Amino acid sequence: MDLDIDCLRSFIAVSELSSFSKAALRRHRVQSAISWQIKKLEQQLGVSLFKRHSKGVSLTRAGKLFLKRACEIVEINEIAISELSESATEQKVIIGTSDAFLASFVPRLLSSCQKSLPKLSIEVISGYSEQIWRSYSAGEIDIALTQNCPETISSRLLLSSPMVWIAPNEHFCWEAEQLKIACFTTGCSDRSVITSALDNFGLEYEVAFSASTLAGVLSAVEHSFAISAIPYIALGEGVSILDNVGSLPKLGNVDISIAANYTNPADPVRAVESAIIEFFTEKHESKRATSPALTT
Repeated sequence: MDLDIDCLRSFIAVSELSSFSKAALRRHRVQSAISWQIKKLEQQLGVSLFKRHSKGVSLTRAGKLFLKRACEIVEINEIAISELSESATEQKVIIGTSDAFLASFVPRLLSSCQKSLPKLSIEVISGYSEQIWRSYSAGEIDIALTQNCPETISSRLLLSSPMVWIAPNEHFCWEAEQLKIACFTTGCSDRSVITSALDNFGLEYEVAFSASTLAGVLSAVEHSFAISAIPYIALGEGVSILDNVGSLPKLGNVDISIAANYTNPADPVRAVESAIIEFFTEKHESKRATSPALTT
């Protein structure tokens, strides 16, 4: 036997007001509807809940006993609905990504996610790829979107982007004997890629500028302080791909992967992961068209 919550609310209203007509006004119903709900409850329970008299109605002994339980059932129902509603509005997905990506395509990515998932709160933290994967493994973030995914983590390759040498403009002249490099601080994999390639190529160079953010590296390049190398997908305004790179080593590609922690297909993390994958599929056709080396 299942008790109707709406019938219980009508029962409570009648008991509090001692009147079917007043209960009907409170509940914005006609009196006959309230009477029908009370009759339905009495039939289900097999007892009379009210006794009628000239001044209205009052609870029977069985009605008094049932009133306490009815109030408890309605209260539990309202608490459950409230908690679920709060949970739905407070759902937050945490994305961890590299600073190089945070400054380039991530703002457009987040805008795309917010359009398709307007009720979801998305928080983004940035760091070096090694830090992001550690945080992901520790359960501190829901989605990792960066490079150098460890073999121990199940992920999906989104994009393979070439590392490109950059300068204030494509015809920037640099002298090998005075080669100055701007790169990320120690601990960033991109820095290791650049310095190892230069060492193996036999070029003398000076790390003239280090920064923990892409904005810092790009600023040094933009003001002709040094040249640098970044993933092609992180290329922004103010700098250009260096044209005369014959005397510089090739740096290979950076594989950008996504990994997501979710327990079931209905999890909001899964929805954000799908939105990110769709973004890369649809929004980067122009990038791939202008850079044949850029692949998915």
